[in-house]
Amino acid sequence: MADAPEPQHAAKKQKRLCRYREEWVGKYPWITKAISDEMKALCKVCRREFGVSYGGEADVRLHASSKIHCANTATVKTNTLVSSFFKKQDDSMYDKIAAAELTSVFHCVAHQQSYRSLDCAMKLMPKLYSDSAIAKHVSCGRTKAEALVTNVLAPLASDFSKSLESKDIFFSIATDASNRGNVKTFPISVRFWTPEQGIQTRVLDFFEQAAESADAVTDTLLNKLKEHKLSFHRVPTLLTMRQ
Repeated sequence: MADAPEPQHAAKKQKRLCRYREEWVGKYPWITKAISDEMKALCKVCRREFGVSYGGEADVRLHASSKIHCANTATVKTNTLVSSFFKKQDDSMYDKIAAAELTSVFHCVAHQQSYRSLDCAMKLMPKLYSDSAIAKHVSCGRTKAEALVTNVLAPLASDFSKSLESKDIFFSIATDASNRGNVKTFPISVRFWTPEQGIQTRVLDFFEQAAESADAVTDTLLNKLKEHKLSFHRVPTLLTMRQ
């Protein structure tokens, strides 16, 4: 008896799906991987996703030749050409102008000059140094100078107290009563030594005190030291004077 012929089944090839590949960016810099699906790419020019699962790189080339992508690419190039006509602002110039203004304010305070004299001097700068781009743009009146002193120089000047606290440095204190009208103020001056800077004298704080008794002044000094987190045990010398 003859053997029955075996049934023949038609072999079907399974299509392997493609995933996004990072090396495509070198050839097509306008694409990136889609966040939603690894079988999709994101076009940064068109701002839309397209599938690459069936054709792989062929799908990328197909999108690149589409009318929408070509139109968007032309728009991007036009915008780039227009932006090239505008001069990019130089941030370093703004920094130099700010440094010149802040240095002038510091000089004014260090030599006990008035804000009015500073305002007058700053207005002369563009005329005296007409060839300087920095001098042409400096501007610092009374309001701006006061803001720089209050918000920049003053915090920086009192920041040294953190070093006294962290390094346990010994320091001396001096204070003196000063009358201005009916207001009696006491500046607190400290003197200390560091290996890096040697002997330093700084103003720690100001306070108003109506009573000039030794107990009242001492109590206020101790409270001010606590505010700056400084220990009185690190004070070998205390000097007080009264006018």
